[in-house]
Amino acid sequence: MKTEKKPNAEGLKYIIALAEINEGRPSATKVANKLGVNRSTVCRALAGYVAEGFLTDNFQFTLKGAHYIDICIERKESIFNALVSKGMSKEKAETSVMSILSCCDDETLDMLARSVDKLYDSRKKRLQKEKKKSFPGSKANDYLRVGNYTASFLFLK
Repeated sequence: MKTEKKPNAEGLKYIIALAEINEGRPSATKVANKLGVNRSTVCRALAGYVAEGFLTDNFQFTLKGAHYIDICIERKESIFNALVSKGMSKEKAETSVMSILSCCDDETLDMLARSVDKLYDSRKKRLQKEKKKSFPGSKANDYLRVGNYTASFLFLK
C-alpha cells in the first residue's frame, strides 16, 4: 500500500506524536511539550504535511492523513516490538524504528512488517503444537505480542 509521502525521521516523529495525543485536541504545542522542543520547530516540520494534504491548517488529520498515519503507526509498532523482543533497549528501538520508517521505501517496510508478523505467528503455532497448558511467566514474552490479553489463571498456595 503506497503512502505517497516519504518523511524525514524528525517530521515523522512529530506527526506520530500528534496522532498519539489522547487528551484534548492534538496541537503543535502539545507535541512540542511532549518531545521537549520549540513549537516553531514542530510547526515547520508539520508544514510539509499540511502542504501534502495530510493535515489541515490547524494540524487536524484529513481523511488522507488519517489513513497515512494508521499505516505509519502499524509499521512502527510492528518493527519496534520486533527490535525490543530481540533485546534492543526501548530507547534505541524507538530511534532505530524512526530511521527505518523514514529511510526505507514502502515495499521494504511492508516486507519487514509482514516478516515480523510471521515471526509472531510461528511462535504462536509452536506453542499450540507443544500443547502446553502452562508455562513460566517469563516465557510469555517469547510467544505473545505486546498488548492486552484476557487469561485464566490459578493461584496455588
